[in-house]
Amino acid sequence: MPTNIYTLPSNLTATHVIGVTPADHHALAGTAIPGFHPADLAGHPEQSFTERGKIRPTVYFANGARFTQSHKNFDNIGYHPPRGQHKFFGNVDRDEFRRARKDRRTLARKLQSYIAGTEQPCHPMPPPMGEPFQGRMLLEIYEGAIHPSRSAIVAVTYQQAAELIRSLRARSEEKLKFAATQEWYFADKED
Repeated sequence: MPTNIYTLPSNLTATHVIGVTPADHHALAGTAIPGFHPADLAGHPEQSFTERGKIRPTVYFANGARFTQSHKNFDNIGYHPPRGQHKFFGNVDRDEFRRARKDRRTLARKLQSYIAGTEQPCHPMPPPMGEPFQGRMLLEIYEGAIHPSRSAIVAVTYQQAAELIRSLRARSEEKLKFAATQEWYFADKED
């Protein structure tokens, strides 16, 4: 979904953050990451998990919105308002989902199985602190649409959420491309 909203709405604060799909700096070991902020390590695991580098975390909010900080698709970075009511929001087995996605009917059954186990209406919630994320990915299901993330959502502390919000507000609307991962990202504001 293309977005033209490059800044975080002022009404969203650290209290609204429910988690991140973390950056994957392990896959980028030894690479200088442009505009690095300590908040980029929020929810950071001890090993690589995306199968490729990702320079910045995507921040998820309790209202169902997200702020994508780095992505290979130029139009995919920025603030994404809620798409509507979630039918499912949570981490699922990545390989199982990818296998199901190869066949339309198998995917429909798999999506229905996720929804069937979820109380409706579904509200985005953080995963339990310390929940294993290896081999998992965040899946969001809406009426008529799905959003599979590149990695699992990981809970963050309030302090990490506050640092993430400060970091998001310290970045400009200028989009740059990081050659090592071919991801677009927002530059820092000039002082």
